[in-house]
Amino acid sequence: MMKKILNKLIRNAEGQALPMVLILMAVGGLIIAPLLSYTSSGLKTSQLYEEIADEFYAADGGVEDGLWQIKYDHLEDLFGSYDTYNYSTIYEYPETYPVVINDIDVDVSIQNVWIPLGAGPPTSTAYAKQLIGAGKLIIAGNISEELTQQIKIYYYKEESDAPLQINTIGIWLPPGFSYDDTGECSLEVWMDANSKSYERQITDHCGGEAVVWTFLEAVYFTDLPGASEFDYPMTSVINFKFIPTQPDRSPEALSWITTSGVSDIPYTWDADVKVYHIESEADADGDGEDNTIIDAYAIKSELRELGSAISGDYRAIGDSLMIEGTGHGYNPWDIRYELLDDSDAAVSDIPSSAQVDAAYLYWSGWVTEAHDETQFWDDCSNFNKWDGDTSDDWELYPSWGWPYEFAGHHYGSESDRYLTMLDTIDLSSALPGSTVISWNQYESGDLEGNGANKDCLMFQFYNETDGWGTWYTAFCGDNPPNSFSLAIPTEYLTENFRMRFYLDGFNSGSGWNLEYAYIDNIRISVESDVIADISAIFKINGNQVYFADDEYGNPTVPTQGYGEITADKWQVLENYDPMGGPSGFSYSCFKDVTGLVQAFSNLGDGTKRTGNGTYTAGDVYADTGSQWSYAGWSLIIIYSSPDTQRHQLYLFDTFYYIAPHTDGLKFSISGFLVPDPIPGEVNAAQITCFVGDGDACYSGDFIAINAPDVPGDEIPESYKLWDGIELGPTTYIPRMSNNAGSPNNVWNSMSLTVTAAGIDIDTFHVPWGDPPSDGLLKPGDSSAEVVLNYADSDPIGAELINFIYIILSFRSETIMGGTVTYLVRGGG
Repeated sequence: MMKKILNKLIRNAEGQALPMVLILMAVGGLIIAPLLSYTSSGLKTSQLYEEIADEFYAADGGVEDGLWQIKYDHLEDLFGSYDTYNYSTIYEYPETYPVVINDIDVDVSIQNVWIPLGAGPPTSTAYAKQLIGAGKLIIAGNISEELTQQIKIYYYKEESDAPLQINTIGIWLPPGFSYDDTGECSLEVWMDANSKSYERQITDHCGGEAVVWTFLEAVYFTDLPGASEFDYPMTSVINFKFIPTQPDRSPEALSWITTSGVSDIPYTWDADVKVYHIESEADADGDGEDNTIIDAYAIKSELRELGSAISGDYRAIGDSLMIEGTGHGYNPWDIRYELLDDSDAAVSDIPSSAQVDAAYLYWSGWVTEAHDETQFWDDCSNFNKWDGDTSDDWELYPSWGWPYEFAGHHYGSESDRYLTMLDTIDLSSALPGSTVISWNQYESGDLEGNGANKDCLMFQFYNETDGWGTWYTAFCGDNPPNSFSLAIPTEYLTENFRMRFYLDGFNSGSGWNLEYAYIDNIRISVESDVIADISAIFKINGNQVYFADDEYGNPTVPTQGYGEITADKWQVLENYDPMGGPSGFSYSCFKDVTGLVQAFSNLGDGTKRTGNGTYTAGDVYADTGSQWSYAGWSLIIIYSSPDTQRHQLYLFDTFYYIAPHTDGLKFSISGFLVPDPIPGEVNAAQITCFVGDGDACYSGDFIAINAPDVPGDEIPESYKLWDGIELGPTTYIPRMSNNAGSPNNVWNSMSLTVTAAGIDIDTFHVPWGDPPSDGLLKPGDSSAEVVLNYADSDPIGAELINFIYIILSFRSETIMGGTVTYLVRGGG
């Protein structure tokens, strides 16, 4: 019965789920709307957070781009008009350099920040460069020992200057560092000991801390610690302690000084330390409102450029233009008889990514007196300028190789006796009697001076009206004068001047007794009162180059052709013999050939010229045959490259002559600033010198830096520099017992880049001391004394040299302190 009842109930269950479904639908209808609303709000909130995050990361990316531009010195390329001394302009990224990160446009700007309190900022960038570049008052800071900051102040006083007074001295410590007022400050110790009234004020400044000492009474520079009016430059050093918030950190501190009494230096600052404000703004929705803005301040430390500074790295090459020569019998090893037409030197190791920033050409030589201006010159090393090299009668001597002379002996037909100039020369503007032709000459064999079989070297001139004219005799017979000169007659001073030689006789003898006429160093010149040869030829990769005139008549257009270059400046020094008597003149010429090297040196991996190539200089006159005789040239190429570490270069080219009867030379070089040591590097500086008339046979000549004031032979070896060039036997210089390479024989005409003896282009390295403050050059030094001397006890046999230039190179590491402050503002 029960089973039947249950089965009946089950069979009749239709519709019992409906109430439950209706209830669930009602409940669902009540909650779905709030649930959907909540979901929508969550999506909107998530989108908002994502937009803010995108804006933040985009703005942060703009800051990182700004830091990169600063660190790698791209601000000038980026902004065009950027100037490191402009403290008022906000430099905004140009439209040509859009910054788009996460599909968001980012506006970035950079501004130089002026730090010194109570001074400046400079009224103009030109004024700022004047204050820093002049290097008259220099202040710099470095870490002298653990937790100790050192300030060095240098003052180059001019004779007309009134006493310089110091008003304030300040130092700015970046975020993370503070002044330790419990530590000893040498300035305060000195002021307290000398009863000087002063105030010290410590304030928060530009995210860091500024400490300013103000003198309440006049304090003269000569009163500062360590300063002396007898020193040049006057120097004062101040030390104080600092406290870092994190261990093993050193501050990129910036110091400054304000003055009175000397109008052209009211203040100066440590321009090695640069502070930048970077502002980066990101606008995700493009509505220009509620954007994310990041303000960041960054510090960069790099060596400032003083008046003599050149950024980049350099190569110095060159060669001699005068050698011992051949065919003159016994040649003393300190006398040069052969003046070369030109000589070559090559550069091949400049990086392919480099570009030429500057190129300077120097040439130098010795002359007996004011020389004439050269119209034609041939060193007789080939027959390129003559018709006669295919004949049987004229050849180059010696047959085994360079250096050559023209040698004539009659073998062939009558026409072979002639040696004729190929090209004509324009002498039409020369004054009568002012133009001279000359050459060196000698003979071999038993020559006859007269009679039917006489042996004479003859020559004649040509003009377009009369053709070949009167015959002239250079010499007949044995033992002729070793040089010949003649004023060219007026009738041959035309636009189409030519000349030719003729062998009259010279057809007898055999073996070593063959009759020969020898000719060398053929020159046509116009009388002049100029001592220095101020013009030269310059070739790059075999092509002669010069500056042609622009549309205004100025020689500025780099051109390939047969034009000469003319010196921008030159210096002449009178020379003296061992007894103090006059002995001719030495000269040095300078030409800025930057445009030529930029236009014609080898291409690198892009469109810019690297400076690599083969260089030739010549057509430079100097007199031969004396112990004073020399001629040579040197080219300095300065380049920059992303593959090359930064350097600061300082070039000094005051010309000095060191006579053998003197005790050498001491001179100061200044206007540079030695940086702090860079970890892992052993050298404080690299120095290259160009010296004329160094000889291997004299010992005792050296270069020393900041040596003690003692006689040359008593200067300790540790102060002397050495190029490391050992001497060996050569064709014309016998190896002497005293000419082994050493720091006491550096001016020996032996250099890595010089193929012929006669000059020195030597490179020296100045190592750091251990600690650096014990080295020949110390961090913060702004001057050095150079000593050039010899220690030979016999002044008659001592060395004489001509010192043409010295270039110093310091590694200039750019140190980025990252972002020292970082503020995010705005945002939706």
